[in-house]
Amino acid sequence: GKAQLATRAAGSGTNWVVEEGRTGWMVAPGDADELAKCLRRLARKRAEVAAAGARSRERFEARFRIDAVARQVMGVYRAVVRRETSG
Repeated sequence: GKAQLATRAAGSGTNWVVEEGRTGWMVAPGDADELAKCLRRLARKRAEVAAAGARSRERFEARFRIDAVARQVMGVYRAVVRRETSG
């Protein structure tokens, strides 16, 4: 249930996990000025941070809990089996 603040590190996957402005915020790697600016802005917008935290929790529940991940994996397996048995 926490908003996220992460860097746009290439290949890290954070840009897939963090929905910019919805579940958190992204800053450039190594850019201390951008990080400080973002932190100052968010310190003044507590309600926005809390709302992003709630959306982050909802996204976690829907996409990243083990049961959600297991459903997604099973969907892939079922699609592969259907393709194998129909072809």
